[in-house]
Amino acid sequence: MKAGGQAARSTLVLALGAFSILAQTLVLREYLVVYGGNEIALGLFFGSWLFWVGAGAVATGRIARRMDPGDALAPLALAYAVAPLIQMSLVRSLRLLVGVDPMEMLPLDRLAAVTFATNAPVSLLTGAIFTVASAAAAGGTDEAEGRRRSVTRVYLLEAAGGCMGGAAATGLAWAGARPFAVILGAAAALAVPVLALCAATGRRRQAAAAAAVIAAGVLLLVTPAGGAIERWTVAQRWKATLPQAALVESFDTPYRNVSLARLGSQDILLFDGSIAAVFPAGSGATADAALVMGESRGARRVLVFGLSDPSTACEILRYDVERVVVVEADRAMVDRMRTLLPAGTAACLSDPRLTLVTADPREWAAGARDRFGLILVRTPDPDTAQLNRLFTVEFVRSAASLLAPGGVFSPRVTSAENY
Repeated sequence: MKAGGQAARSTLVLALGAFSILAQTLVLREYLVVYGGNEIALGLFFGSWLFWVGAGAVATGRIARRMDPGDALAPLALAYAVAPLIQMSLVRSLRLLVGVDPMEMLPLDRLAAVTFATNAPVSLLTGAIFTVASAAAAGGTDEAEGRRRSVTRVYLLEAAGGCMGGAAATGLAWAGARPFAVILGAAAALAVPVLALCAATGRRRQAAAAAAVIAAGVLLLVTPAGGAIERWTVAQRWKATLPQAALVESFDTPYRNVSLARLGSQDILLFDGSIAAVFPAGSGATADAALVMGESRGARRVLVFGLSDPSTACEILRYDVERVVVVEADRAMVDRMRTLLPAGTAACLSDPRLTLVTADPREWAAGARDRFGLILVRTPDPDTAQLNRLFTVEFVRSAASLLAPGGVFSPRVTSAENY
């Protein structure tokens, strides 16, 4: 292969590594929404992903000697560009496809089965592409050392691309980019080095296909069509989440998927498909504030961990308090909540006595030196490892060190008389 073709192939392998990590991260976040944020999704996702990657590599390796890897690389890369879009749409419709009722927890056996099945196409292509790229880089040489050097070069390029893709995924998540739009843009971007490789090697039909993928991706990004497709996929997910309520908005933060729905006169806040709070909270928040303020004998300085449900903090501000400090890690969620929540609830977040600290609660508690007469934990129930971080012995010790003499520490979990 000419030097230009080798450079184009190397660029494509680099782009494939970046695309693989970017797509894997975004699709994994979609699975977490289906799993209600539970980290079991991580094990099932990566287990099935690695299985299918291995299966794709083994299957392709057996037939690689009977085909021209140069002819196969571009079509596989183009299929790879499109596959995550299909997989993301499938995952968002997964609860409908499985046939579970809204808000019902998916049984583990069905979760494992559907995760294993829906992970197959992209993962198989991941394994197949690495094998084909390695064979193309070897250039048909029979020398063992030459083949090893070729595989090493492909691996290093793909790993370097993976680092770039991981950095891009982190930055885009932090910026609140829409996952579907990111995948569309990444698919169009991946098709560019495919086009360059096809042009350098004289594969005109494959070049035309790559140009079509670029044009389709750009068209969907710059016209309302792409947004319409994403809204349809989100609507499919919502049908199996809380269909009786109207979805007001759904967005992703660096920590979770957040949805706000409206049912009659109530606004419902959901994290990763699970209900986190209801507004207005009614007498429940009033009773909660009255109980903890009574137990703490009218504490003047109050610390609240978590702002998923600001109702209790708002009710506490009705008392003669000097300062209320709220520690919440997810700043993006708070900023959006200010514009989406009912006016009365959002207004209390601007009370001059309220200080909002954007920080990891555990780290902040370990380093704080202030003292408080009342400390509350008002996060969703600890049914994931992330949420359980505020219900550990270590955190309780840190929180206890911030209590003033006679202070009260009040965590909260959902329960009932018989459970």
